Amino acid sequence: MDIILAVTELSLLYCVILIYSTEYDWACNFHESMDSNLETSIQCYMEALNKGKDNDNEYLRGLGRKLGNAYNEQGVYYRNVALEMAKEGK
Repeated sequence: MDIILAVTELSLLYCVILIYSTEYDWACNFHESMDSNLETSIQCYMEALNKGKDNDNEYLRGLGRKLGNAYNEQGVYYRNVALEMAKEGK
């Protein structure tokens, strides 16, 4: 089964680990829309943080940074959408 993901290696690893679990099917359903994929990435990081509470601080800090990066990417995406809408006069 080929899975093509436009997210970080951690999200990919998390998806591969959970691919056989119906509880996490949502994590491997990627869409053509960038905002849906960014939202899925954010949900994966949040789930990883919740499930990984017993890990060391370095692990959690790394996940927190990646979650922050995903939020930043989402903000950049929405800013660009807003700029395009403003250019079109919507």
